[in-house]
Amino acid sequence: MFNNRVGTFNIKSKFIEQNVTEILQIFAKIIVIKCEYLYFSKSFEYTGLSNFFEIVEEGDKIPTYKFYFEQEKGKTILKECKQIDIDF
Repeated sequence: MFNNRVGTFNIKSKFIEQNVTEILQIFAKIIVIKCEYLYFSKSFEYTGLSNFFEIVEEGDKIPTYKFYFEQEKGKTILKECKQIDIDF
């Protein structure tokens, strides 16, 4: 169904509390396969399957994504989902 389209992303717990409708826009299109609460950043780290994400070959590192929203007619709308580079 998602042809190995897997990705990780973080959402601050405060954003979730204040933007339930926007969060539902994201999770309506993602199958979450892992969720971890990160106490130090007060955020949730999710790994999921979705057409938002690029195809990942077996053995490759799962990329991290960021969701971008914009205001339109007084509503917050999901604008795009982009892969971001994180170097540790």
